[in-house]
Amino acid sequence: MPAPSVQGHGQTGAHRPKSVQRRASLGVSRGGIRREAGVGRWRSASIIVEGSNVNWATFWSAASAVAAIGVLLITLVYVWLTYRLAKAAEAQIWQASRAAIVASVTTNQGGQLFLLHIANVGSTPAQNLRVSVNQLLHAQLSHNKPITDAPFFRNGVTSFPPQHSVKFALGVAFRWLDPTTDRTIHPVVFDISVEYETHGRLIRDTFSIDMESLYSLSAVDKDYLEEFGRTFPDKFERSIQNITRSIQNAADPAPRIPLKRSWPEWFSRGV
Repeated sequence: MPAPSVQGHGQTGAHRPKSVQRRASLGVSRGGIRREAGVGRWRSASIIVEGSNVNWATFWSAASAVAAIGVLLITLVYVWLTYRLAKAAEAQIWQASRAAIVASVTTNQGGQLFLLHIANVGSTPAQNLRVSVNQLLHAQLSHNKPITDAPFFRNGVTSFPPQHSVKFALGVAFRWLDPTTDRTIHPVVFDISVEYETHGRLIRDTFSIDMESLYSLSAVDKDYLEEFGRTFPDKFERSIQNITRSIQNAADPAPRIPLKRSWPEWFSRGV
């Protein structure tokens, strides 16, 4: 009777599972490490996954390359955004600290007069300001002299202060807009060009003026003369009343003020 086989911790090749036999035939351990015969060191080996070999060294190299590319792209985006923010902040600072010349035609005295208005609405002076008009522009109130003969236009301004403006009277509105008015010297449509420097930059702007459209389509603001005419009667009446009261007070005799006496004087006079 044959002796029964003894099952120990070590199993023979015939009784090992097929997966173990397959790893043994490939020389691969459970952890994916193969020990070469006669060599006392362990090396990484290819592991069989569903019938295909995966080289982990190549995989991690590719993953590192992809990660590096991703970091590079993120860095480039960050640099681009930082550059855009810096440029936007620089533009805002420059706009807030620059000179800004504007030219327009406004009305005054209740809309009876046309005024050529040049103003610096910026926060710093405009250097070497030059103002020109592309057509002949004569003032009706100055014996039909050209506006451009004024030193402001002819010589320019070395430094035009911030929040400062100059106005040149052109003429009476209804006469300027009269169809019979000579348009060669009193045009209703013209361009005003300004040239100046601010923070080392040369600025050129052109403002198109259409006086007829501006006057007929815009509301006329009340100026100081109209405000004065409205408030003057009340102020004048109050002033007259104050003057009359002062004269009356001066004409009336002053009230008698009793003299102060000491106690001995009162008793000596029998009071």
